[in-house]
Amino acid sequence: MRGDRVRLAFKLFDSEGVAFINTLQGGTAALQEMFDEVDDLGVVLSAKAVKGVEDANDSFVKLTSLFRGVRDSIVSSLAPAFRTFADRIRTNVVDAIKDAGGIEQFCRNLALTIIDIFERGAEAIQTFTNETIRQLNRVIEFSRELGEALNIDWAKKLEPLDQKDLGLVGVFEMLEKKYKQQARHSIGQTNLPKISKKPAKNGKPLLIKFC
Repeated sequence: MRGDRVRLAFKLFDSEGVAFINTLQGGTAALQEMFDEVDDLGVVLSAKAVKGVEDANDSFVKLTSLFRGVRDSIVSSLAPAFRTFADRIRTNVVDAIKDAGGIEQFCRNLALTIIDIFERGAEAIQTFTNETIRQLNRVIEFSRELGEALNIDWAKKLEPLDQKDLGLVGVFEMLEKKYKQQARHSIGQTNLPKISKKPAKNGKPLLIKFC
């Protein structure tokens, strides 16, 4: 009889079922001991604790639904503006492609524009570096003069910094030259659009203009 119980418990609940059968064999005292143990370990939640967990879950669900509703409302309100913005960009791109004479020429012009942007950035970095070195040299020169006047050895030994070409401008100039050569070879043109770096006549900064 006991063997049948063990076999059935193992079949239904695996090894835990066998352990539970052994506990039942101990009678009420064994069951009470098991309940006391799990209660001490906090495994069994009280009805109040279970209700608290359920309430917390419900609150999180409501909060998530609220955020989802707010998000959907914002997107819905901004949808016309997004659509107008997207349509304007599409129209501008299509017009630029037509003005350039086709998608291939537009992409070539765009590539030259990107190269020019990076080249200008490299020029700005080089200018900033040179100006920083120049100002540091002024500080060094002043420190040397002060060292001479106060007979401070370490100050008198200071040497000015040399301005160095970072090479960034040359890299993009070479890249632009090679790209134009490759483009001329591929399309058989002797002249490619040049990027004008002159300011606009109305005084506003000219970002990109092909001439």
